Amino acid sequence: SQAIALDREAAVPYLNRGTAYYELGRHEDAARDFTSVISRQPDHALAYARRGLAQYALGQPDYASQDLDQALALDSLDAQIWFFQGLLQARGQAWRPAEASLSRAIRLDTSMADLFATRAYVRWQLGDTLGAQADEERAQP
Repeated sequence: SQAIALDREAAVPYLNRGTAYYELGRHEDAARDFTSVISRQPDHALAYARRGLAQYALGQPDYASQDLDQALALDSLDAQIWFFQGLLQARGQAWRPAEASLSRAIRLDTSMADLFATRAYVRWQLGDTLGAQADEERAQP
């Protein structure tokens, strides 16, 4: 909030505060700050992705999906955005699309253990025991 008071046109302080709000469960405040980032930098893919997560937490899955689609249109090489997309798809029990999104994220960044753990869960839901077990092994530190 202090950084925002110093420079109201800067986007990064809004992104950081929105992330903090999200982690505190203040999803409306988070969505508002991510919207502030987008109004200042309309091509900020991560702001769209994080706003999508906030929208989902607020019970607005359609808006969440639109934001994630926009984030991927802006930056299709960001593993974190694909991870967010996969999370939302899994929460909606869209198992095949979730597996595809998480697999794409893993191709982009194999260092995120959460990707493997989440894809393992999705693969269990799909009945892919061997794939799920392999992902669980890769998720271990």
